[in-house]
Amino acid sequence: MLRSSSRWRDRVSELSGQIVVEDGWGLFARASFEAGDGPDHDGYDQTLEYCYREEPKQLNIYNNYHNWHTRVMRPVHPDPRGSSCFDLIVQWISQCKLHARCSQSVPVALPKRVIEISADPSISPTLRTSNDALGRYVVLSHCWGSKGPTKLTNALLAQFQEAIKLELLPKSFRDAIEITRRLHFRYLWIDALCIIQDNGEDWAQESGKMASYYGLSALMISATAAEDSSKGILNARNVLCSPMMGKEQSYCLCEKGLQSDGEINGSVLATRGWAAQERILAPRILHYTTRQMWWECAQAFWCEASDKEVHRQIHGAGYSKPQCQRFVTEALSQENNLPRHNDHNTQEISECGSEAVFWDKIRAWNRCVREFSSRSLTVPIDKLHAIAGVAKMLNQSGELGTYWAGIWSVCLADALNWKSHYYRLRSPPIYTAPTWTWAGLEGEVRCAIWIPQTSIDDAEQIHAKRFDPKLIDQHMILQDERNIYGAVQEGSYITIEGACLMSADFDCLMRDLYGNDFGGFPGVQIKLDRERLDMSAPYDCCMFLNGNLFHKKEKWEDGLSYPLSCMDVLLLSWVDQEAKVAQRVGVADMQSRGDRDNLIHKIKTADWERWTLELV
Repeated sequence: MLRSSSRWRDRVSELSGQIVVEDGWGLFARASFEAGDGPDHDGYDQTLEYCYREEPKQLNIYNNYHNWHTRVMRPVHPDPRGSSCFDLIVQWISQCKLHARCSQSVPVALPKRVIEISADPSISPTLRTSNDALGRYVVLSHCWGSKGPTKLTNALLAQFQEAIKLELLPKSFRDAIEITRRLHFRYLWIDALCIIQDNGEDWAQESGKMASYYGLSALMISATAAEDSSKGILNARNVLCSPMMGKEQSYCLCEKGLQSDGEINGSVLATRGWAAQERILAPRILHYTTRQMWWECAQAFWCEASDKEVHRQIHGAGYSKPQCQRFVTEALSQENNLPRHNDHNTQEISECGSEAVFWDKIRAWNRCVREFSSRSLTVPIDKLHAIAGVAKMLNQSGELGTYWAGIWSVCLADALNWKSHYYRLRSPPIYTAPTWTWAGLEGEVRCAIWIPQTSIDDAEQIHAKRFDPKLIDQHMILQDERNIYGAVQEGSYITIEGACLMSADFDCLMRDLYGNDFGGFPGVQIKLDRERLDMSAPYDCCMFLNGNLFHKKEKWEDGLSYPLSCMDVLLLSWVDQEAKVAQRVGVADMQSRGDRDNLIHKIKTADWERWTLELV
């Protein structure tokens, strides 16, 4: 109908059986309306939005919403194998080379094994042992699926070294080989084909290097839309788009949301735990979704449907590549004696002081934890293994202190102050970590904002020392003594001295401060980690963690993403009260309401006692 009409608004009645609404934002169509349905655009079967070939010279003066949400689009080719698609990828790669924040793509030591791909598609790829040869290589991020893809085994090693028959490979692997060849790369690394899957020693050695393999790659192909390796990458796309319209043929109607990263964040791959580390570490990512290609690097985020940069960087559950990638690049550059960034405008990167960089690194870790914890793992014991590479990269110089099963020792109180994001967390079927670390549970968590100790008033130092938790001892039982960032075993614990209150005393303090019964305190948020059978006594005692009680006002009102609480406490239940052994059950935070000075005075003068507790 749109293709044949010069005045399509006058002919919407020809859409038999359809309800069509047009406004200055776009076109909304639905087969029928149920009783009580309103005009909410989300309830329509199909939504098209206005898109322009270029920024319009004159915007719609009657519709500011339309003006603010102008889309500049580029046609999406239905076949991702088309030459225009690969020309665009080459353009993205060339532009990335000019980015100051992106690492240089230089020859590096190849992984132990790589798939060598000839420029001639008639020649079969082979599995090559690199022997530390130098080169640029591509990696693949993909979902294995329930059955798993074709795998390298001891029995297939000699055969693959002679030739890898493409007909034996799943579609995603064949497509990755084609993409690598057409982008003029010679080497490709795929975990399933480059690690001997039935050789425990080879797996142990190579799995420990996977973080470097992804971090040093020239490009990562992300099979974002594929549920498993059989689904493929180079699949046909069908993006709805009308012919160009208007007096100057300057705009069209195009499928909604083409410049939204929801098709990446909502993909199957975005639920896979191991893929989080791959995405965080890879310097450049080429995403293939159901509708288009996306480019992600440390300085840009582009989609195939627009020649304008998408300003909102891809972030997942709090993750931001620009914030994290610089520390990965720094670590890999030091470890491999490589240039850190492209030789263009590096002044911005070096201007930050060491303290600012340190806190940026802490925030980067918190974002990575939030992104990683929102995903799932087929094997629960992989929880710490699957983020170990990121932890190692961020602590290359050791300034974050000791690593304890997912938290850092450098600022213990804040490290313990994590909480569930939306929903209660779940207990894994087997032990993965102690209760005081987020790694011991399943589900998305967010970490506290870290505030430098320099923001504490000098006059409050005595009070701060009275309340601040202090580490007395730690005992981590590592699954592999050679890997301090890997899994820990049951029996691991930390011993902390801190200011504590029994639950009854804490409830009395809350009633004194807020005047309501338990569970109804305004300004008090109690976040239990998981559901408990006995909700009448969800915790036995609490320990003071952190808060802005002692911080200078100008420091705790500095425009952070959410305000630091007046007081944060760790909620604990006894494992052995006589021996002072406890486990974490949640956290609580109190926001200042009304007379803040009076609230702080009552908190400071409460009957806090310094206890030494063993947390398991």
